[in-house]
Amino acid sequence: MATRSRIGIVKEDGTVSSIYCHWDGYPEHHGKLLLSHYTDREKVKALIELGSISVLAQEVEPPSILDENDIAGKKGENMLKRFGAIGTHSFDNPLPGVTVAYHRDRGEDYIEPRFNSSLEEYFLSDNEEYGYVFTLEGEWLVKSGYNENAPIKPIAEVLAEET
Repeated sequence: MATRSRIGIVKEDGTVSSIYCHWDGYPEHHGKLLLSHYTDREKVKALIELGSISVLAQEVEPPSILDENDIAGKKGENMLKRFGAIGTHSFDNPLPGVTVAYHRDRGEDYIEPRFNSSLEEYFLSDNEEYGYVFTLEGEWLVKSGYNENAPIKPIAEVLAEET
């Protein structure tokens, strides 16, 4: 069963741009990935620009194709350790550690990010089971969609409560 979520970013004008994610939206998965691998604002923007995604993973983009010199060298060795194998990334054959997007990796119509006029409006809107947002200050916040009165909390705080 899917644990759906929305992942968003607060833009400089205070609006929020967000995308849908179908699988593994619970804090123990998304929260840990977002805190560990999505701390750079540009990387978060790149994630949002993908449109709707199926699976969130450590990387937004698959590694570039390596030529024979890369594969024989340290770069190729590091890529193989990180991704397991270098090949075509797709919905049906995803590379380990790479986010799977509906448009890019499955060829579906592009679903643009949803826009909300403010952080408050974002958290009041339908955020599926969990809503995540990257603030202007570089902090990740989360709110459970299971309870409309659930508080908005920093992901780190939610994960600390789990342990």
